[in-house]
Amino acid sequence: MSGHAGVGATAEPGRADDGSLSRQVAATLAAVLVADLLVVVGLAALVRPWLAPIGGALAGVVGLAVPPVVGWVVLVVAGLAAFVAAQARYTRLEALGEAGVSTDDGAPAALESRVTRLAAQLDVAPPTVVLADSRVPNSFVVDGLGDATLVVSAGLVDALDGHDDQLDAVLAHELAHLKNRDALVVALASFLPALLGDGYSVRRDLLPFGRAGGTAVLAAVALALVAGAATVPGVGPAAALAAVGFTLLLAGVGLGVATAPVLLLARRLSRTREFIADRAGALTAGSPAAMASALRTLDDRAPARPTADLRSTTPSTVRALCLLPHGFAADGPDADGDALDAAETGDAGGRSGSGDGGFRLDVRAHPPTAERIDRLRELAAALEAGSTPE
Repeated sequence: MSGHAGVGATAEPGRADDGSLSRQVAATLAAVLVADLLVVVGLAALVRPWLAPIGGALAGVVGLAVPPVVGWVVLVVAGLAAFVAAQARYTRLEALGEAGVSTDDGAPAALESRVTRLAAQLDVAPPTVVLADSRVPNSFVVDGLGDATLVVSAGLVDALDGHDDQLDAVLAHELAHLKNRDALVVALASFLPALLGDGYSVRRDLLPFGRAGGTAVLAAVALALVAGAATVPGVGPAAALAAVGFTLLLAGVGLGVATAPVLLLARRLSRTREFIADRAGALTAGSPAAMASALRTLDDRAPARPTADLRSTTPSTVRALCLLPHGFAADGPDADGDALDAAETGDAGGRSGSGDGGFRLDVRAHPPTAERIDRLRELAAALEAGSTPE
């Protein structure tokens, strides 16, 4: 068999020994950090006039003259760390909210016990397990810097009822995402594209008191930034307003440019990570056929193709993380409906319509289910021949 991205040379579940997944995770994370850095630098430039007196007071207390460049570095590094942490927490909560669950919901003891056993096999800390009250068969795992959560729909458990090896394969698939840390990186990569594409509303989601209150908060912050810039010697109110506007414009343009490689790398990572996790599920369950059968069963039970583009009704964060690209939305008339067309459900990615008439920049790029099953068949053939595919 010819080389496939994400298939290693040994049979260790969840690992890509050729390094393809690790390189893609590292590259995507680096792109995310560069984009985040632009945001933080832009904000630092705006708030520095307000923080300068505080820095001067601290320097007087410790009796040291702090060079301006050191103050900038400290401000940017601290801001970047805080922004990444907030981003990880927010995308985790957003994904759980999109699936209609919380970490307090819990799951049946039998399912938790199964996940704990599989986590031990994969040498990964067991996540919190949550059962989503959805007929749509799907699952995903989200990692928020140490507080990982595995979400499994009731529809998935029902679909695989009586097929323990297939359920094991699916759960091991999700745990492999934790083992390889790709769940966290994909979640981080979804944040800025969704923010730019109106997938998230700053006024609704990130600020208190809803849209009206959020607008008031943003207006107050804008006035405070202009007032801070006006305190700089030689800068009047008009120049301060122009400086704040120019900084925001420049940061916005830079962020848009920096987000492009995040999208490209995240889409490539989304494909590779699914193949790696499928392989992990197959090897952990002891049968590539079990993983392939689970994918086929769940894909067949996906919601019927909706009249509206499914990408417009299911936000991109949870869809990018899910086992199958239809998310948890019950857009079809029945959980036993026809499978979604791959061209509409996530193999295209890119811009798509949103429910409010805007657009969304989607990091999701699941490989077609048929291709995933073909690779599992090749893995099975190689294992039967006493080798593993290169």
